[in-house]
Parts: sequence; structure tokens; C-alpha cells
Amino acid sequence: MKKFDFLSQRYVGYTFSIVSLIITVILFFTPAYTMKYGVDFKGGTELHYKFNKAVSDDKIRQILKDDCGLAFSVVQSTYTGDAGNAEAVVLKGESREKIIKTEFLANESYKDKTTGKEVKSLKDMREKFDAALVKLDKDLKIEEILRESSVGPAVGAELRTQAAFAVFVALLGILLYVTFSFEFKFAIPALISLFHDVMIVLGFIMLVGLEFDMSQLAVILTVVGYSINDTIIICDRIRENYKIMKKASYYDMVNESLAQVFSRTVITVLTTLLPLIAIFFFGGEVLSGFAMTMIFGMICGCYSSIFVVSPLIVLWKTYEEKAVA
Repeated sequence: MKKFDFLSQRYVGYTFSIVSLIITVILFFTPAYTMKYGVDFKGGTELHYKFNKAVSDDKIRQILKDDCGLAFSVVQSTYTGDAGNAEAVVLKGESREKIIKTEFLANESYKDKTTGKEVKSLKDMREKFDAALVKLDKDLKIEEILRESSVGPAVGAELRTQAAFAVFVALLGILLYVTFSFEFKFAIPALISLFHDVMIVLGFIMLVGLEFDMSQLAVILTVVGYSINDTIIICDRIRENYKIMKKASYYDMVNESLAQVFSRTVITVLTTLLPLIAIFFFGGEVLSGFAMTMIFGMICGCYSSIFVVSPLIVLWKTYEEKAVA
């Protein structure tokens, strides 16, 4: 049976990657699609309330929009340890505890651009929120305020800088590791591939309109980790086969190496995707966004390890041989 020629598709891969990167840059400079930062990176208020009875995320979200005038609020149920609570949180988004993230600052007046309503302060928002809870259910009320904290724009900007620095340190560390463990000609393609993955995942986040918050930063770093894992396995097989297949051309040897690890790489990605797909469908609004980006990032990382890293290694070797000749 004839093996698939992975490297023959390298120009298709190059084209897809370049087009994807161009689209990411265009999205970044397009107002309708530019990066939307969450409370963690933009500034805002995070509230953690415990109610006297379970209530759905959708109802809280609707109250925040219609009664408090906060159109863009993230509402997430948390597990409280009650009997049956885990199933309610996962399948229905119902819980006694809610984490609410909004754009307004606790001590400043805020006018929502979508609803046109004004929130004068956290106290004003709380009064409207409590009144709306009574209107929804006369027995429903906030039993305990677990946390009310605000992050100012300056702190949000600092966190954005720290997030970018975290990604940079991760990429630099990987560059040094691959250089030390393999060769420099493996490290540069691996670094290009990781930069490619980060940029395309950021483009996906902008395209689908997700907010970039701490969970999305976790996705970026996780994708980098999974992608470099696939890359290291491929590089290790290339190094081993280079010693064994001395009569074969470098092109054929790399192709054979890809064929040998392809099934392992795909199976690893598929087994990781299964729980992510479950989270996407049953994890609620907050976790579904996390899972959707992870699914895309995992596929992107697998693709880049095969169709970006390996062709670049062959290209490097070709120029190396020409330089020697």
C-alpha cells in the first residue's frame, strides 16, 4: 500500500497558513471584529453571590440586561456541594451560587452602549437587581455576598501586558528546549509553528466574537503545550530515522517519519477532543466558549505540526545542502 505523501501538500499548507494569518491581521484592525477583552484584561466588576434557592444563568443574565441595563455580562454557575447540584450546574446552568462579570466599575457611573441605561454605582445596580429578583420570584433573594471586586482599566492593561509576556516566555523556553534537545534547525520551525498557532487561534477568537479573558489565555498556553508535544514527537522520529535511513533522501525520510507518527498524533487529538465536545454542548455559556476555542486550537496545533514544522525542516535542510555544495 502506497503511503500518503505529506510533504507534497506543503504548498497547500503554506497557502492556508498565510491566508489565515492575513485574515487574523485584518480582523484585528476591523472595528467590528477587533479583540474584545473581558473584565480581567479591560477592567470591570466581578460579583460572587449566593442565592437562597437555585436559579438559572439565563434568568440572571436577562435581569442584568433588562432591569440593570448591563447588556454584556458573563454569568457562571458554580458548584456548591448540594445534592444534585452538579447535574443542575452542568446540564441546566442552575445553581445557588453565581459569578457575574460586568463592564462597569463599582464606584463609577456607567452607561451601557447597547441598552442606553445608566448604572450610577454598585449600590444602584444592587437595588435594581434585588427588585428584579422579587419580581421574578417573591421568595428569591441574595442570601450571601461572597465577593464584590472591581478591576480598573490600568490594572486590566497591566494584566494584558503580563499575559503577552507569559506567552513570550513560554515560546522562548520552548525554543531553548528544542535547541538543546535536538538541533537549532528544528527549533526555529517549531517556534514559527507555535507563533502560527497562537495567531490563528487569536484570529478565531475575534472571528466568532468571544471575549479574551483568563480562560482564553489558558487555552492559548494549552494549545502551545499540545502543539509542541506533537512537534517534539515528530522531530524525535526524524532524528531517529536520519540515523537509520542513510540511503533515503531527506525528503523521503521526513515523509516516512510523518507516516509513522501520524496515527498516534491523530488518536491523541481525537481522544482530547471527545471531552471538549461534551463540554461545548453541556458546559454552559462560559465553558462552551472555552471548549470551542480549545477544539479549534487542538486541530490547528495538530495541523501545524505536520504541515508547517516538517516542511520547514526539509526546506532548511535543502538550503543547508545547497550552501555546503
